Amino acid sequence: MSKEVLRPGVSIIVPVYNSGKLLEKCVDSLLAQTLTDIEIILVNDGSTDRSGELCDHYAVMDNRITVIRQQNQGPSAARNAGLAIAGGAYVGFVDSDDYVDTTMYENMYAIAKEHDVDIVNCDMYFIGESTQIIRTKIEKNRIIDLEKERRALFLTINSNGITVFAVRNIFRTEIVKGKVFFPPHTIGEEVPFVLETLLNARTYYSMDMPYYFYVGRPGSITHEKYNKQLLDLLCRQHECRENIYHSYGMDAFLFDLYQSTMDYTVPSLILNFINAPRRERTIKALKEIRNCEMIATAYKKATPSRSPSWKLGVLRFLLKYRVYPLVVLLTALSKH
Repeated sequence: MSKEVLRPGVSIIVPVYNSGKLLEKCVDSLLAQTLTDIEIILVNDGSTDRSGELCDHYAVMDNRITVIRQQNQGPSAARNAGLAIAGGAYVGFVDSDDYVDTTMYENMYAIAKEHDVDIVNCDMYFIGESTQIIRTKIEKNRIIDLEKERRALFLTINSNGITVFAVRNIFRTEIVKGKVFFPPHTIGEEVPFVLETLLNARTYYSMDMPYYFYVGRPGSITHEKYNKQLLDLLCRQHECRENIYHSYGMDAFLFDLYQSTMDYTVPSLILNFINAPRRERTIKALKEIRNCEMIATAYKKATPSRSPSWKLGVLRFLLKYRVYPLVVLLTALSKH
């Protein structure tokens, strides 16, 4: 009689590329999980430092670890490779320079089993110059029936992009494996994956606990006060949302997206412009913001319903009517 192979509770996929010593803290936090019924998939994405050797070392240490080796293709391809072989009932993702609370997967998996939900979400710590808790604005500790509340959840996501971090969720494997993939973007690649998964899911549960430790990296979108990539990132995410809404026949959600762009995205871009070095605070930069399709459409389709401050509200109004010299002047004055 053949021996029955038990299915792991959670498969944890870690894309690895030149992670150095941070990889050790990451993997150690996974091996220390109070949920022992896990599968850890380390995807060595063509590392040129010792990361590959460390992956192999850990695989020898613990038979719950599987190593995939591939040429460098980026984090999306690495996550997809791990997802293709994931055998757990649920699947989660961890970035190799981050780490997790030792009780994360036990507590999230317990909720998933108890309530038979497709996706379980948690809050997270941001580790930078100081440590802060990043919380989603989703109602906590209850089952969300997505057949009834999908639009409300997407509205919250539109106004709180941090929600679409794949690493703060576990997903029922059956709703993602072979059905949803990370696209080959260098930034914003998690947005379409999480949104499409939410469209495939029936139920969702958000825990009021920060289990994930996101380590701020120099050059990352979250780390820098000013980032030249911000407009490109937000445009990619916006385009992904539009395409997904169209493909799923959810055009009614588009107004919520345009409203969110007006209320949150435009102020974020203006604040990014304020924080830019003087040489970057130009009329040309403002025109790039104002004339991009995302912003132009939002100004046509929606009106502001909120503003983080009166100053940003005034600058948003001036940007609408393309009063660029005054925006540059007021921005310069605000720096003194």
